[in-house]
Amino acid sequence: MNKFALILFLVILGMASFGGYYLFSDQGYYKTNDYYIYNTEDPKIKHETNDQGKSIKYYIYEVSGYKDGKSENLKVSLLNPIKKNQAYLVKWEERRSIVSKIEETSKSNFEKNKNP
Repeated sequence: MNKFALILFLVILGMASFGGYYLFSDQGYYKTNDYYIYNTEDPKIKHETNDQGKSIKYYIYEVSGYKDGKSENLKVSLLNPIKKNQAYLVKWEERRSIVSKIEETSKSNFEKNKNP
């Protein structure tokens, strides 16, 4: 009986470990890819109302993201506007097509990823 309990415990522990890794790692369920973008456009502004009736303003940019010379069309929706004529590193979550993080970067980093 003790061996059975030990085996059952190890199987449950292994499943929980794998599940946690899959959900919370960058390679699992919420996997993100890094794309470099260069914003040259003004955003489209969209207003939505949440469940509490509060209006929320979104800034939408349709840009090309580059990663190792490969291009991807991204529809970036943000709560805060980004600067015009500025390069950014975008952490893009493929599954939900959303930005999980965005930060300013140099234009040279953008150029290196656009033309490796």
